[in-house]
Amino acid sequence: MSTDVSIRLVTAESLAADLDARRLDVHPDIAEGLRGVIGDKVDFFIAVSPTEEPRGQVGINWVGAVRQQTRDALRLAEGETAPNIAFLEVTEGYRRQGVARLLLARVYAEILRRDHRMTFLEVAIGNVAARALYYSEGFVDTGVTYESSQFERNPDGTYGDPVIMTMLLLRKDLPSAFPDKEV
Repeated sequence: MSTDVSIRLVTAESLAADLDARRLDVHPDIAEGLRGVIGDKVDFFIAVSPTEEPRGQVGINWVGAVRQQTRDALRLAEGETAPNIAFLEVTEGYRRQGVARLLLARVYAEILRRDHRMTFLEVAIGNVAARALYYSEGFVDTGVTYESSQFERNPDGTYGDPVIMTMLLLRKDLPSAFPDKEV
């Protein structure tokens, strides 16, 4: 487990500096879109070393559009939302040292703080390492996949189309969203 990492929230005030220093590494189009929504519709957490070197990142989309097949798989009622974990990435050279788990733990705490009972993510079917991490964290496959070029890595690091995975954040004061599923 990595002990030289701290997790911090990217704020509207720190966004430009974090992007410039590459502590937050997203496509320029996404970076531009973040300027108006960070801290409101989207949160990002970054893992940094004591000298502020990037170690990883994760985002939470609080209000994004959820495609109908995802809504059905998650059994979301009309108008109900579930936060989407996105952009989980650990800097090469720091993988398999617990950084992803630290980032996810911070995300779970924030999701629960906002009174959500589940979260979901999309991961490429062939991304075995990421899926193993998510299974070990308690995520389950919803069985829903769809075609997308977003997750392909050719030639032959092909990951393939994404599968939707969900995790129930169990709290005694909230009913399970999947009473008939073992988690």
